[in-house]
Amino acid sequence: MAKGRKPIQVDKQQIQALIYKVEATQTFPTRQHLWEILAIELAKELGKEKISTTFVYNKCMEFNCEIKTDKGKRGGEGGDFGRSKGIKPQGSRKRKGMSPEASAKIYDNLPQWANQDRALKLLERAESGSSKAMVALKCLDCVLWSPKEIRMCQSFDCSLYSIRPYQGQKAMEGEEQEMMVSSD
Repeated sequence: MAKGRKPIQVDKQQIQALIYKVEATQTFPTRQHLWEILAIELAKELGKEKISTTFVYNKCMEFNCEIKTDKGKRGGEGGDFGRSKGIKPQGSRKRKGMSPEASAKIYDNLPQWANQDRALKLLERAESGSSKAMVALKCLDCVLWSPKEIRMCQSFDCSLYSIRPYQGQKAMEGEEQEMMVSSD
């Protein structure tokens, strides 16, 4: 939890009543649309500036709320996906990569000490849609292009911490040994 923020207190009855109210007034093609409206309504109700859809989703799952809106499926517009109109759902989604403009901007702003060849290879992989390369680029950018700093990263609240690159087998073995020592 971030410093200075108070946790949002919501109970099951409050969330459930809000779900009933919103679903009674309108229909949603997917639950994602429902989460978005619930987040807005809950923020108004609690007097907050903004509440994330992830928070609303997590609370609904935690409280096992009754929801009438269909889950929806990938590749369609939600609901019946146009099947009643004879439209077939789309195939798998195309992998989106980094735009060439974004990678050019990163390459142009590389520090002099950064490994230019490594950065160029990562940028090419990121443009082709490699999520590992995008994570590596973000981590390298965060620690001023030093893979050693990524290994020693202490930003435990970073969403990329568990999947950060350059951890290596030795780092993993060291963590396992520390766990074994602390449990004794």
